[in-house]
Amino acid sequence: MNQFWGDKQSMVFEDHSARWTFDTKSYSDTKHMRDQFVSLLYACGTSDSDFYAAELIYGELVGNVLRHSDGRASIALVWNGAHPTLTVHDEEKMFEHSCDLPPDPMQENGRGLYIVKALAVSLKFRDIIGDGSKVTAVLPVKRKRDMQDLFDFADAESA
Repeated sequence: MNQFWGDKQSMVFEDHSARWTFDTKSYSDTKHMRDQFVSLLYACGTSDSDFYAAELIYGELVGNVLRHSDGRASIALVWNGAHPTLTVHDEEKMFEHSCDLPPDPMQENGRGLYIVKALAVSLKFRDIIGDGSKVTAVLPVKRKRDMQDLFDFADAESA
């Protein structure tokens, strides 16, 4: 397991996965985490993948946690199949999840999960009593054939 980038938020590489943990009260590191996430997708995905949709899915799910949570959260990018999965875990509370459009088309919020569901290969919710909610989206990005050891950056750590 390799860990990078200090104490405020951390990125940890594990077998075929990258994980971040952060405090939802601190927005300062979220841009850096998004850049890391997108860089990993581009490094491991095929050129015909929908990277923009994957970044939009990330933005909607992480944005929801930042807006509605008040504590610790984690993000996991796991790529042990043809498509990566993104899991955003609000470690504080469960939430109501609706993938429908809001009744008022001019309403300023309420479209995020609808957009995510439309763009993701699949979308699942899991509420865990005492451990918050997890949202998992299978991203529309395809794995490069020559990527056998995803996220194996052992050489970067010793350099």
